[in-house]
Amino acid sequence: MLVEVRIRGTLIPADHVIADVVIRSGRTRADDGLSASSATIEIVTPDPAGAAVNIADVLEITIDGHPRFHGRISEITRAASSHPTDTSFTIVAVGPIARLPRVQIALPLPATNARARISSVLAAAGIPAVLEGGDAYALAAYGVAGDPPVGADEVIGAIITDTGVVVADLGDGSILCQFLDSRTSSDEWTPDPEMTYVDVQWEQTDELVNDIAVEWPGGAAATASSAGSIATYDRHAVTLNTGLGTLAAAQQRASSIIARLALPTWQCGAVETWDAGFFDHGIGAVVTIAPLTSQAPVPGGSWEGVLEGWEEQYGPSAAGEIVGTWILSVSDRAHSAETVSWANVSPPTLKWNQVNPGCSWQEATSNSDLYP
Repeated sequence: MLVEVRIRGTLIPADHVIADVVIRSGRTRADDGLSASSATIEIVTPDPAGAAVNIADVLEITIDGHPRFHGRISEITRAASSHPTDTSFTIVAVGPIARLPRVQIALPLPATNARARISSVLAAAGIPAVLEGGDAYALAAYGVAGDPPVGADEVIGAIITDTGVVVADLGDGSILCQFLDSRTSSDEWTPDPEMTYVDVQWEQTDELVNDIAVEWPGGAAATASSAGSIATYDRHAVTLNTGLGTLAAAQQRASSIIARLALPTWQCGAVETWDAGFFDHGIGAVVTIAPLTSQAPVPGGSWEGVLEGWEEQYGPSAAGEIVGTWILSVSDRAHSAETVSWANVSPPTLKWNQVNPGCSWQEATSNSDLYP
């Protein structure tokens, strides 16, 4: 495995990167907020003057030709190494999301859809964006004349509250904005079970939402609830204040939250894999874990979850070769709002009049949901 580390565009000699390279991307839970990716590496240099590494230098990490991290150095720790003439540097860098609080956005922002607003904010920050979905979410104007500028992170944080959009750093220095209306199962992966370890711990909690009021600036709040969930688990009521632009948008947000959070779901513990097929998949991919042990609380011998983030670790094996380990954060499909794409419906001959009329598309997390 070839690990290439560049600082300010200059390739660091491979034998100078002596310890594990650790990269964290995405989020650990489906409802985590805005969080920058990070990378930690250790460099050793025989030059007593040390390596020419400075705060805010651009750090890039490429693994077997795949860009895995692109960000700016935020922390440097320098120490003597085991060799008396060498110097060791531990370097921490953070992805582009970490820059957003320092980018000021002038107010007010006009009413628009969520895709257009987040695109304009990232353009103002000078950060490339990968946008998936978002046209359907109407937003009201943000701020009024005379308001002082606010950080780009504040504007994007409001869009996350309003729509549930997933915002994450990508390895090439761009930022992914993945709206829930784009989360359909076109990216699917089953890690090689011979190269994958699944934590035996499974978890359910009562962190439910079964009665919600979504407030918006233009009128009365939109509401949604689940009578069955309330009867079984008692009322878990939430009021969400948003900047959505229409009652329809507020109602869609309320219904989506109930569909996702009204019932408890099983979440599996850490999924650790050595399958390099990982490089071909990204946030939002449907990951099938199989086979499961007989102690697993889900039926069928397999479990489908949504890839929300990961930790990458690269370092020498006992044989001295560089190897990779990937620890995946995988969430339940319903909780992550991952729905079946029409292209993946089975059987492919299924017609609209055969679909369960009581199932909205946002609730169709598997083929079985589509049948009466």
